[in-house]
Amino acid sequence: MKKLKMVLDKTVLPKAYKEVVKIIEYLPDEEYIKIPEEIIQNLKEEMDDSYIYEIDDLETLEVLKETEEILAVIFRDYLSTSQEKRAIVLREKQEEIELEEEKRRKYSPDNIFAKQEKNFESINIILPVEIKKQNVFSKIISFIKEKIFRK
Repeated sequence: MKKLKMVLDKTVLPKAYKEVVKIIEYLPDEEYIKIPEEIIQNLKEEMDDSYIYEIDDLETLEVLKETEEILAVIFRDYLSTSQEKRAIVLREKQEEIELEEEKRRKYSPDNIFAKQEKNFESINIILPVEIKKQNVFSKIISFIKEKIFRK
């Protein structure tokens, strides 16, 4: 059985499942039977029964974002032709590549360090350093401590 692999808000999912179940009930029988019974059963078991969702007009259908995502996966996996499926998968891969490139540009280590270096260049403070000179007596004591505690 194929599982719907999506990361979605757990509080909204049962409502989205309810919407999906209601929407797929409007599919023609030849399309409805393409969806595995296990998927439909899972949706029905996990849906929020207390959530009231009515479809008045299919043209002006208002659904949750999660419902759209679930329906897109169902369409891609079960209802689309092989040509449509290839096009969808290709588009999803392209969107994923673009998203990864955007992340690389945004979080690139080179860019992050370049921005930090600019901040450091503007701060040039020279602080005096105190140099302590040891007298002969402290040098002898340091030498003895070093020889005694080295063992």
